[in-house]
Amino acid sequence: MDLSQSHDNAVVAAEFESGSYRPLPIGWRRLGSGVYRIAFRGPDGLVYKVEKNGSWNTANEAKVFQYWKDNNYSFAPDFRYWPDANVMVMPEYKVLGTSTWDNSVSIRDQVEAIQYDYEVTDSHEDNLALDGDRVVVIDGGNVTVGGDDYGDDGDMYSPSLSSEVAERYWCSECGQSHSF
Repeated sequence: MDLSQSHDNAVVAAEFESGSYRPLPIGWRRLGSGVYRIAFRGPDGLVYKVEKNGSWNTANEAKVFQYWKDNNYSFAPDFRYWPDANVMVMPEYKVLGTSTWDNSVSIRDQVEAIQYDYEVTDSHEDNLALDGDRVVVIDGGNVTVGGDDYGDDGDMYSPSLSSEVAERYWCSECGQSHSF
């Protein structure tokens, strides 16, 4: 799916959190929300993750996902981050759920590798999804790499990424990284 054409919808989705669209425009559906973000399905079938109250999670998530892509981690999702709208866009994956996890050795092995071998934090079944037979992490807002969760002030923070990696995003159109 071409995520590069999602900018206009990302700009529209960025306005949803402020409450300026009630009801949602035709073709939009609210999928759910967590502590920091709300997810919407756009008329193009893509998922748009919008921050609540200007939290930092979306930019952090883009940095983590980009790090995974750059290092060829199998569990990196397809995504596009639009920094001007501060919206994360990705395909709508099938959320893993415990029943799928429990009934497949391959899936269970992938989940255990994500949790224990790669020490990806916050990798429970609601934050994992299937892309065919591949498990991907779909919520990386509170994820760190290497199990290091908290900074000096006790807040979650992104992994130590080089400024070169931290300032890039993955372009699904050309399959390359670009600067934010």
